[in-house]
Amino acid sequence: MLGLLGGDQARATSIVRYARCSRFPRHTPLGGEEILVMSGTFSEEGHDCPAAH
Repeated sequence: MLGLLGGDQARATSIVRYARCSRFPRHTPLGGEEILVMSGTFSEEGHDCPAAH
């Protein structure tokens, strides 16, 4: 966790590493999300986002 603003419905900034084939529960981000893919591919709702080169 790099930063947190708020309580249960917080705006958070964090760095995470997901294991291959990981899944995250469906959710609706309140303040939006920014995702930087360092390696591999992030996929969400049929959209694939490969790592930036």
